[in-house]
Amino acid sequence: MTKSAANALDQAEIEEFLKNQSMGTLSLAKENESYAIPVSFTCTCLAPADFVSIS
Repeated sequence: MTKSAANALDQAEIEEFLKNQSMGTLSLAKENESYAIPVSFTCTCLAPADFVSIS
């Protein structure tokens, strides 16, 4: 199995991604179990205050 690493996006990369995509996958994991949920979305507002930071 190949391991992958997630990288943080800067503000410009986030905006570019949201402008050009409409589908994605919400993936969650706990211990040895994981699952993914397909999602579709529309981005109509790209104001910085609309983004939530998760630490």
